[in-house]
Amino acid sequence: MSTPIRYLALGDSYTIGTGASDEWHNFPSILAHLLAGATRTEVVLTNPAVNGFTTLDLIAKDAPGLRVRGGHRHSQLVRRAGRCAIR
Repeated sequence: MSTPIRYLALGDSYTIGTGASDEWHNFPSILAHLLAGATRTEVVLTNPAVNGFTTLDLIAKDAPGLRVRGGHRHSQLVRRAGRCAIR
C-alpha cells in the first residue's frame, strides 16, 4: 500500500465552498478526488478554511507559534504547509 498524499487546503469562502451544494463540491474536495484518481493513491484532505479568513487570521488561529526568520509570516506558513503536504 502506498503512502497517502496529504493535502492541506488553506483559504477562505472559496476554499470552504460557500454556496456549494455540499462539502464534496468545494474546490479542495474536487481536486482531492481528481488527484486520487490520477495517482491511484489515497488523498487525505484537511480543509480548515473559514469564511473571510486571511493568511494572518489563519496564523493567529492555527499557527500562533510560527516565528519569522528573515521574511514574512505568510511565506513561512506556506513553506511549512508545503512540507506537511509533501510528507
